[in-house]
Amino acid sequence: MGDFNAKIGVKDEDEENEWIGPFGIGTRNERGEKLIDFCTANRLFVTNSFFKKPRPRYWTWESPGGDYKNQIDFILTTDKTTIQNTEIITKVDIGSDHRMVIEKSNEYNLPLCVGFIDYEKAFDSVEHFAIFDALRKININETYVAILENIYQKATARVHIDNLESETFPINRGSRQGDPISPKMFTTAMEMIFRKGRPRARNKQ
Repeated sequence: MGDFNAKIGVKDEDEENEWIGPFGIGTRNERGEKLIDFCTANRLFVTNSFFKKPRPRYWTWESPGGDYKNQIDFILTTDKTTIQNTEIITKVDIGSDHRMVIEKSNEYNLPLCVGFIDYEKAFDSVEHFAIFDALRKININETYVAILENIYQKATARVHIDNLESETFPINRGSRQGDPISPKMFTTAMEMIFRKGRPRARNKQ
């Protein structure tokens, strides 16, 4: 699930592709074609496209100023028979130009809801203390954690606009772009969030 930045559009009536349904908006673009090829190769259903909604309930992203609205966030699954519904949550402000996508599943005989995550913004906004706390919880050697803390605690930046340059300021959140270890640290922090959100198993009497 997530922002694929791909528009699959509305399925053509003569299009024979079981991995996408008949519902959607807009016109398919090149990235949409690539997403469909990916789903076909990996036997993944685009769940958003199998549930009929009013037209305003399809779009998931709005351009600045609201001139354009596209459906570019999708939830994929290997078994669409477990999916009861995929829809947009419109009454929740998530501080993003994307709208939250949720899915209800009958797997495990419990309703399952999953929300869209804007990973690009999440990657830039994660607090540093959360990263280091997550690393310690999975028992990363304290020496390595201390090295990373030292690197991040002394990170600074400046803003350049034309010939003007701002004063140096500290960076207190976000991962260092281009650093190969950054995605791993981000994934670790997200894993801790997912673990906290998972329902606990009920004790059988």
